[in-house]
Amino acid sequence: MPAVTRQSTNSSSAANRVAKPKLKDPRERRTRKLAHFGRTMVQVCVGQDDRKEVFSVHDTPLRSHSKFFANALKGPWKESKERLVKLPEDDPELFSIYMHYIYCGTLAILAENMEADIKEFCNQFATLAHLYVFAEKIQDTACKNNVIDAMLASVRVKNKLPPTRIVCIIYSGTAGPCSARKLLVDLCARWAKESYYKNPRQDKLPADFLVDVIDKMIEYRGLPRGNAAGFEDGSRYYDTTETMDGDNANENGEGRA
Repeated sequence: MPAVTRQSTNSSSAANRVAKPKLKDPRERRTRKLAHFGRTMVQVCVGQDDRKEVFSVHDTPLRSHSKFFANALKGPWKESKERLVKLPEDDPELFSIYMHYIYCGTLAILAENMEADIKEFCNQFATLAHLYVFAEKIQDTACKNNVIDAMLASVRVKNKLPPTRIVCIIYSGTAGPCSARKLLVDLCARWAKESYYKNPRQDKLPADFLVDVIDKMIEYRGLPRGNAAGFEDGSRYYDTTETMDGDNANENGEGRA
C-alpha cells in the first residue's frame, strides 16, 4: 500500500507540472526588428479607370528589390519628389502578389485546395508567367528566379507541361532571350509530344519559340525523352544579372559604394 500511495503522489505532481501554464515571452532580437523597412512610404498607383488601385509600400524594400523603383525614387525625377509611381498598364492583383513577395519572400499563388484541378494549374502558371514579365519590366532579378523555381515546382506536382498560353505570355512579354524562355524551350524540346504543337484547342505558338525548340531538339538529338523528374534544379535557369541589395541602398535610394 505505501508503494501505491507514493506512485499516486508522483502522478499528481507530474500532472501539476504539465498543467502549469507556459510563460509568454514576446521579446525578439534587435537585429530582427522591422526597422530595415524604413520609415518612408511610397504610393504605387496600379491600373487605370475602374481597375485602378493605390498601394502604400515602404520604399526601402521596394528599392532594394527593383532597379526600376530604385531609379524612379531617387534624383530629380517627378516620382521621387511626389513619392508616387504610376503603373497604368499593370494589373493590381498581380502587384499585390509582388508586394507580398517583397515583404515575405514567397509567391502567394496557391489555391486553398492543394489538390487543385488542371484549370487551377493553368491559372497558377499564367499568374507566374505574368509575374515573370512584370519582374522583367521592373528589373527584379531575384523575383524572376523565384518564379522559375515556382514554375518547376508546378510542373513536378502535376507532371504536366505548361499550357501553350504560358509560352505566348512569356514570348510576347519579354524582348529576347531570358531564363523563362530557356526553361520553356528545354521543357518542350525534351518532353513535349507532337500533339503539344498541333492541338487545335491550344493557343497558337510564337514562331520564334518554335525556332528555339527546333534548335534545342538538334542539341538534344539522341537523348531519351525527358519528364518532370529531369527538371529539379531551377538554378541552372537563374538570371545572374546583378540585382539591387537592401544593404546597398541608403535612405535616399542611392547605392552605397
